[in-house]
Amino acid sequence: MIAKAVFIVLAAGSGKRFGGAVPKQYLRWRARPLLYWSLANAAKAHRFLTRVVIALPKGDSLAGLKARGCIPAGFPLEIVTVTGAATRFGSLKKALRGAGDADFIFVHDAARPNWPAAWIGGMLKFLAHRKAAGAVPVSAVRETVKWVNGSLTTVPDRRLLHFSQTPQLARAQDLARALAKSREDVYLDEAQILETAGFKVLPYPGDPLNIKVTYPGDLRLLVRR
Repeated sequence: MIAKAVFIVLAAGSGKRFGGAVPKQYLRWRARPLLYWSLANAAKAHRFLTRVVIALPKGDSLAGLKARGCIPAGFPLEIVTVTGAATRFGSLKKALRGAGDADFIFVHDAARPNWPAAWIGGMLKFLAHRKAAGAVPVSAVRETVKWVNGSLTTVPDRRLLHFSQTPQLARAQDLARALAKSREDVYLDEAQILETAGFKVLPYPGDPLNIKVTYPGDLRLLVRR
């Protein structure tokens, strides 16, 4: 039997790189805010989850999410909201305080609306049967890669290069231990936190359609499943 998990959504970013007056997690895709689609996936996989914790910008609330249409009708899980921080790392620490007791923690970026709901059960099963602290979906780099520093240098072998995606999964105790060892606030994702603390993280098959919306043109790249 697979233990249940808490699903954390990091939605506290200001979207500086995206620009515009509306934070990107609230931008519309398929007539719904981006955040809606990740919560819809959590609802589909609710039997694996105990609650959802959402890190929000200062001043936002659960009532505000409902008013924006971010919460699917009949959402079957408890939702806890926390005010995020200036960095992903800081928002994660705050979100974990609202997670309560859990065996596993998913951490997801609200700017990724197009991932398969089946990953929740699949990743839990994958990690539960392996000796590792976490599992991260990755997608292989397909193009020729260049280092750019005034001039170009070709990376000769891209077979080991992959894009890291979310949701990322960690054993709750291992993530807590890794965070206790952390002294910096510059981590790029949860996998890096675990790696830096000496924990093993395994790759899980990702999906090239699981695009992170970072710039305005990225919305046009999203493909309906």
